[in-house]
Amino acid sequence: AIAQPYRQASPPRDDPFNFSNLHIRQQKRDYRMALREIQGGWKRSHWIWWIIPTPPNVENGVEKASMTNSMYALRDRPGALEGDLAATAYLQFPEKDGVHLRSNYLQIMRAALEHLRNGVHSVDLMGGSIDASKLRKSAELFERASRPACAADMEVNEVCRQILAELDQEDAAAEEEDVEEEDASMRWSVIGGITSKSSSAASSAPAQREYVDCDSLPDDHKSIEDR
Repeated sequence: AIAQPYRQASPPRDDPFNFSNLHIRQQKRDYRMALREIQGGWKRSHWIWWIIPTPPNVENGVEKASMTNSMYALRDRPGALEGDLAATAYLQFPEKDGVHLRSNYLQIMRAALEHLRNGVHSVDLMGGSIDASKLRKSAELFERASRPACAADMEVNEVCRQILAELDQEDAAAEEEDVEEEDASMRWSVIGGITSKSSSAASSAPAQREYVDCDSLPDDHKSIEDR
């Protein structure tokens, strides 16, 4: 079942993004299970929102997401559609209740990267295309947030860039496969058209004539070419 987060009217002053009541609280319960699943090569449970967080899911300038996704999305301020500042703060948030957000993120993303490098497809690793998409969005967000101008966290930046490179290779391979399938389909269409035309021509062709030696015919029966 999807866990329901603790709600409060406003976050504490020392935690403006409310990490304590959202991500820390849930990771204290779910992180070990989540790490085991990713290390095992197959995500099976519902935990991605608070362990591999993403920015708000925006389509055509409008946030489109479930209530859970919207609540745990990293956003720079209430109602914002961007999350880079929140992601930087996430990486810098101090350990609390035995949970260190940055260390956990780095560890589980490294585990995901190992499987991607070994040829496990992101859809298989993450248990479906939706969470595979979240993996990419999270890596994109934290790659930006960990650049020198932001958190200057080169460990996180490197693992995110490598994950994105593996995902780009997946996309390129899928596009190449689509092109090959399209080419094969076109070839079969052409072959099918030729076969169909040949069959049609054969069925409509007149009966084969019985030819005789032109020299044996009178001159008035010879064609112009034979004359």
